[in-house]
Amino acid sequence: MTITTRRTTLGLVATALGAPGLVRAQTLQRTARILVGFPPGGLTDGVARLLAETLRGRYAANIVVENRPGASGRLALETLRTAEPDGTTLAFTPSDQVAIFPHLYGLEKLRYAPLTDFATVATLCLFDLGIATGPATPAKTLAEFIAWAKDRPSVPFGMPGPGTLPHFLGIQLAKATGLNLTGVAYRGDGPAVQDAIGGQIPLTINSLAGLVPLANGASALRVLAVATERPVPALPGVQTMGEAGFPQLAMGGWGAVMVPARTPAPLVAALDAALAEAMALPQMRDGIARLGLVPLHENAATSTARLRRDTERWGPIVRASGWTPED
Repeated sequence: MTITTRRTTLGLVATALGAPGLVRAQTLQRTARILVGFPPGGLTDGVARLLAETLRGRYAANIVVENRPGASGRLALETLRTAEPDGTTLAFTPSDQVAIFPHLYGLEKLRYAPLTDFATVATLCLFDLGIATGPATPAKTLAEFIAWAKDRPSVPFGMPGPGTLPHFLGIQLAKATGLNLTGVAYRGDGPAVQDAIGGQIPLTINSLAGLVPLANGASALRVLAVATERPVPALPGVQTMGEAGFPQLAMGGWGAVMVPARTPAPLVAALDAALAEAMALPQMRDGIARLGLVPLHENAATSTARLRRDTERWGPIVRASGWTPED
């Protein structure tokens, strides 16, 4: 999940952390790291930096964010799998890499098994998706876009990496409408959105956090529909997928903190407690909200159940899509 610029995101992080932090007994005397599978300046990175600042001196003596971009976020989780289970290595990851990827790659090629190699400590945010166009099309609604695209042999759409949630929303949209939509993979949300604004591609499917700041007349970007069950207040007049005639395409994702599965239970519990206290802070919740995400805290048991549920749900969707990764 990547959005706009590094300067913008880090500015939001600094603003969010201006208020006094929580006070709790420090668990680790060493430096801990939060692995992120995407470049600096994105949504995942932004949440991780909020966490690092909030937990520093409370969960661990120092916490750093370690960006390991590549392979659509898989490299960070491969690193997590082989890390020492001593509480010093965490990962913050979107749901795509742990709920969808096992069905795409198979566990041998994926090099990690989310349900057995990791312990899901807490879910910290939810994110929604939107479908948008720019000057390459005249469409102002999804119906108008479908009418524009129906006679074209191929219509590219930009998305933040192959096999991600936006990619599969595009595949599902193609099946539901009969359009020949072809996914174009970018290194994050930002470049795909910018190409839609510039007219290089006719469609982009991305997180609303990457779309909303540039819509509403702020640029040439026009959001055609939101993949949510309810209207989005920040996008007045924009239809939900249900209102557009495709209720089955309301789908969103989440972000969670994970550690190696062999991490001792007391350390997992201590980290879960620290995360719960962090998410109770207004500056933490407001910071995540400013990034365009929905803040929450789900504990280890609830988060693990969510991962199992989503993993089961995505299996049939991936198989029915017929799409297989090239890497």
